[in-house]
Amino acid sequence: MASLISWVRGRLARREHRGHGVYLVRLGGILVGLALAVAFYAAGLGGRLADAEAEARRRAPGAAARDIGLAALVQVRYGLDVDAAGVAWVAANEDLGLATLFDPSEQRRAVFAASAGPEAARDVFVADVALADDTPVRISLLRNLTESPAADEADVVAAGDLVAFVRWVAGEPPTVIALDTAGQDASLTETWPAIERWKDAVTNFQESGRFSGMQRIEVRLAAVPRELGLSWARGVLTIDTGDGRVVVDLLGRVREGAALVAGVTPATKAIRGHVAWAVDTAREWVGAGPIETLEYFAFKFADELKQATVSTDEATAEIERSLAHTRPAELAASYRFEAPEGLEDVDLGWPPPDLTPPGLHGRMAGEGEWTPVLDEDYVLNEPGAPPTFYTTFVRTDPERAFSVVYAVVWDPRRVSLHPSGGSIEPKAATGETSTGMVPRDDPTIRRFVAGFNGGFQALHGEFGLYQEGTMYLPPKAWGGMMFLLRGGRAAVGTWPGPDETVAFYEDGATYDQDPDGVNEKALEEWFGEQGVISFRQNLTPLFGHGQINPYGRKWWGSSPKDLDDPNPVTVRSAICWTQRGHMGYFYGLSTNLDALVSAMELAECRYGLHLDMNGGNVGWEFYRVLDAGSAAPSGMRAGFQAEGEVPGRTDLHFRARGLFEGMDIFRFPRYVQREPRDYFYLVLEENLPTANVPFEGGGAEDGTWSQRGLPVRSFPPAMVFTSGPAGGSDASRAYLVALDPRWMSVSAGNVSAAGPGPADPSGDAPTVPPSPLSPQSPLAAFAPVAGAAGVWRGDGEAPFAADDAVVVLARDPLGLENLFLVERWADAQARLGGWPVVLALRGEPLSEASAGAYAGAFGSIAGKRFLLYAETGSGDGPALYRALRAAGAERVVGVSRADALGWVFLYGSGEGDRRPLTRPELASGSVDGWAVFSPAGLPAVLEVLQQTQVVAPGVWNPPHTRRIRYFRTDDQRARPLRSY
Repeated sequence: MASLISWVRGRLARREHRGHGVYLVRLGGILVGLALAVAFYAAGLGGRLADAEAEARRRAPGAAARDIGLAALVQVRYGLDVDAAGVAWVAANEDLGLATLFDPSEQRRAVFAASAGPEAARDVFVADVALADDTPVRISLLRNLTESPAADEADVVAAGDLVAFVRWVAGEPPTVIALDTAGQDASLTETWPAIERWKDAVTNFQESGRFSGMQRIEVRLAAVPRELGLSWARGVLTIDTGDGRVVVDLLGRVREGAALVAGVTPATKAIRGHVAWAVDTAREWVGAGPIETLEYFAFKFADELKQATVSTDEATAEIERSLAHTRPAELAASYRFEAPEGLEDVDLGWPPPDLTPPGLHGRMAGEGEWTPVLDEDYVLNEPGAPPTFYTTFVRTDPERAFSVVYAVVWDPRRVSLHPSGGSIEPKAATGETSTGMVPRDDPTIRRFVAGFNGGFQALHGEFGLYQEGTMYLPPKAWGGMMFLLRGGRAAVGTWPGPDETVAFYEDGATYDQDPDGVNEKALEEWFGEQGVISFRQNLTPLFGHGQINPYGRKWWGSSPKDLDDPNPVTVRSAICWTQRGHMGYFYGLSTNLDALVSAMELAECRYGLHLDMNGGNVGWEFYRVLDAGSAAPSGMRAGFQAEGEVPGRTDLHFRARGLFEGMDIFRFPRYVQREPRDYFYLVLEENLPTANVPFEGGGAEDGTWSQRGLPVRSFPPAMVFTSGPAGGSDASRAYLVALDPRWMSVSAGNVSAAGPGPADPSGDAPTVPPSPLSPQSPLAAFAPVAGAAGVWRGDGEAPFAADDAVVVLARDPLGLENLFLVERWADAQARLGGWPVVLALRGEPLSEASAGAYAGAFGSIAGKRFLLYAETGSGDGPALYRALRAAGAERVVGVSRADALGWVFLYGSGEGDRRPLTRPELASGSVDGWAVFSPAGLPAVLEVLQQTQVVAPGVWNPPHTRRIRYFRTDDQRARPLRSY
């Protein structure tokens, strides 16, 4: 430093003195230059503003001068075209604009519709505006409140701090969005911890420019209105449709006109994990690249530290501790599933065989062994059925004894897989998000058994998600997919390249892709036609097309793509469909991709996806839902076990348990709450048999559902049988059959055979070996009377009045789940759509007072898909009614002997292969025109999109990485031509 000072002094001493005038001239020149630059810039800016004002005035000639000035400022600064005819001015409230903090100008906020160009759809924005003499002079904190490229939002109206506008989507009824710009309702977060309320305030600022946020509701109208007008009065919004009016408050309560409303989406909030929130918040300001680099080096450091400090013995002990409270050893060791009557000699195909771990660090007790999850306090297992879940663990990393993959498997014949969107992301092109909650209806929430993480965040790839008719993100070319289909079936497959025609099923309907972009509306409709309820996509498949990593992907997340290490050690997760037809979830702790793949290979994965990764984002939770008032289990372990009221269902109580103790998951218990990001949940589907039938005066064997003696025995059962005393004055027996339309198909019969007289399958039927379920094997038939007035076979016009009680047997065109209905004809028509009807019968609602003789009676159980049938020798109506009511039927419809003959079991097509229930004449003759029941031809999991080709990375990567709306802050790729 001293030498530097001496050098400066020397230079000054040697300089020739030129006088102060020279320096003043130079300084003056600089100042004049700066002044001219500012003047030229101001002149140019003034010219641009003048041009923008002229254009805004041309588009909205009646707009106020202040609104025109705002439109010009926004156009010049942000390049957005403002609809100056609909600007709402609201109070500044929290005045936080840093540029206006010490500004004496009047501060207001403006809410307005704007677009990226004259032909583009409009979004609604909010901005802070400084006014001088009522003229906008500066704009700050501009925020897009809707971000809906496929919807046009306009017609902004305001009263004080209250704002409303309309979202229009072509061909659909509009949605009205109402805002309170003064802040969100306190009740949304009043029960949250202080740290969570602080985090929410920061997020509010990022989204709306105010820490207090905004209260928001959405009102979806039921039909396109003749006219539409919005107005505010005393804090309540009125929507005038021309056919009536809707009155709604900002809590989402419809006070008037509920019939005109299709639905209301109230304001909701979801707690987010600390790390995920911090990363997402920082990413908004610093960009995605620095965050990825920071994460990578943090994971690298943690892995190297564990390798240096954790011994094999310590790692083994830690894994044992994590499982100590998940495996009641004495119960698991002695557990043996007792198959129900009739299935003792049938291979159930469950559970899978044990794995053979590589033994890289010695073999631990239980490693690779599938252990039943028998923790009845936290897991729902059904009587008469094998355990719902089995779990195991393996160590497959040769370098890390502490690396372990925990696995859980389920039988997709009994457990349905539901991909679901989050309440915050992903966001559809119309601005919609999912509810982020497991549905609260009884058939779903009471049988909700598990939840686990979804795929990568939308920003990290925009991989597809579709749910119940809404395309939140369209599928990416060559992305692996997991589907939920109609009827609870699952499907797996890889979306084809952009130039390929899409065929979901082999020889099924096709979809022609548009190379210029994705028409999401058309794709929504097409998926619905294919029976798709929901799907989730993530990366190219990890297993598929008969290979591991068939597309040769090298980057699997959690590292910047420009680094040489594409496979860092962290927490990873995956899902797969196995060679044996099961589904499995894999949680890799301190795992790289190779170790995860090795574990999945041991489990015989056939098609699999890499899911989300990194601690906190990833996790599995078991659930059991009970009636409120159920006593909490004793000795619960915090962070591993939990219980409480089901949010939104005060009559229900939940219990939750992690996959293993010490699992790092944000917000445990997570999946019973509102989840901000996408996830999967599992539902234990109800299969046959239903509860046994309590026949009045019945013996020990009466009323017990069984497959013993039936033409086929399967798991889950497609058909079960029981019998018992008819009761009352009827001395005969009542015979009952239950059918599952998911596993049983129906068609018009054309089989001819002869046989002896009737036989009771519960006792007199011949003993037959179990036969596989085959769609070519008729099992039973119901015989109508040919030409009867109350019989319709689907041709021509149905001979029924709207209020007629009918039994309808209809075939699913896709074979996913047939419809067996016992309804009013008008209600049946509404459910049938265009499905082909095999047989429909006019019937009579039965009761204890019914008179006459009936061929039989059909019944349906409320909320269940099963069809019940009863028959007695006498055909007594009250006896049939009592039998079906005892079996749980809510509706009971008798079929007259003038219209039908009865029921017969089919044991083959040869001599003596028919067994009628009560009508001997059905043992022979033609079955043409009968309704013949056969096993459904589809498995629980389908492999779809089989035309998709395996291509090289240079082919799949460009369209696979193309973005349509979740653009990274450091992403400079061009946007597609259109996204809807």
